[in-house]
Amino acid sequence: MTAELEIYDRDLLRRHRDRAAQLPADARFLLRQVEEDVIERIAFVQRSFQRALVIGAADSMLPSWLAAQGILVECCDSSEVFAQRAGISCVEPDRLFDLAGGYDLVIAPGGLDLVNDLPGMLVQCRRLMAHDAMLIGAMAGAGSLPLLREALQQAQDAEGRAASPRLHPQIDVRAAGDLLSRAGFVQPVADSFGVELRYRDAADLLADIRAHGGGNALIRRDLRPFGKRGYRALAAALDAHAAPDGRFSERVELLTITAWTPAKPA
Repeated sequence: MTAELEIYDRDLLRRHRDRAAQLPADARFLLRQVEEDVIERIAFVQRSFQRALVIGAADSMLPSWLAAQGILVECCDSSEVFAQRAGISCVEPDRLFDLAGGYDLVIAPGGLDLVNDLPGMLVQCRRLMAHDAMLIGAMAGAGSLPLLREALQQAQDAEGRAASPRLHPQIDVRAAGDLLSRAGFVQPVADSFGVELRYRDAADLLADIRAHGGGNALIRRDLRPFGKRGYRALAAALDAHAAPDGRFSERVELLTITAWTPAKPA
């Protein structure tokens, strides 16, 4: 993919993930929920896997759990900090060309919504996988962070700015399923479930986004931070949804994809 067609600033994506690596693993609580869901899906399949690749979860519990099942596990991460700490390869998720291949299980337990070339990544995963191999991936899906999206718009309006994206594009269930089919996978399934999160203020919400490696990394983004007027408008928009205890609820849709590579021809 050429730089002109890329959505995200790759260097900024890495810096965001490096920043997240400075925080304790417990700060990435949504990753824990995804991992528990992934483990349930693997257990439900009731088949044995031999070689697994875990993409972008250097501090996750998944590699240890997979190894405990007798599976040979290889991991990679786009963050140099995460990768050095775990002693694994530092690889961007859509640049998997140097990995060994032959995996019968590939898992990307988060962050697929922050991949510059997601269709290309899925094609690369397909080529790295054996016949009749399983793919599981997860991301924040369409409908995530609706209050923050509204509040950011009000902050821009308060400062008289032209509309500019501050949240990255979100993929819905149907589009995710289509991407799997186009990449050559069979039995594609995409589903999502919502997680309600409660916050005291905008700062707490933004801190959680950063802890999960998020933040505005769009190439075409407004580089100017909000001033006092914009931030007050942002805070007021969120506070307008506060419950009697002073906290507001925000929602994240966790979208999971599963699919298989075609079985080996008879």
